[in-house]
Amino acid sequence: MAGISVSLLERLSLGNKRGTVVQITGPTSYPTGGEALTAAQLGLHSVARVEVEPPIDSTPAARIATYDHANSVIYFFTAGATQVANGTDLSTFSARATCIGV
Repeated sequence: MAGISVSLLERLSLGNKRGTVVQITGPTSYPTGGEALTAAQLGLHSVARVEVEPPIDSTPAARIATYDHANSVIYFFTAGATQVANGTDLSTFSARATCIGV
């Protein structure tokens, strides 16, 4: 089972903050409760904000991804706004995210 994959596309300078633009690819087996997504994976030391764009090419299972700052996880939701089922293969989910932190 492979977890989430993150590829750094661009580094941003935002005054006293830093930012990155990353490409996120979903896991082959999504865990209920979200997939861990750390500051290091996002090219940062700490995370203040993550905005995930609508997916480029997703499975029917996942239409929306959102970052939970308090728990450092990313959740995947269906078009009906329910969390994707445990064990769902989201490896075809691909979306860009803009991340701000330090």
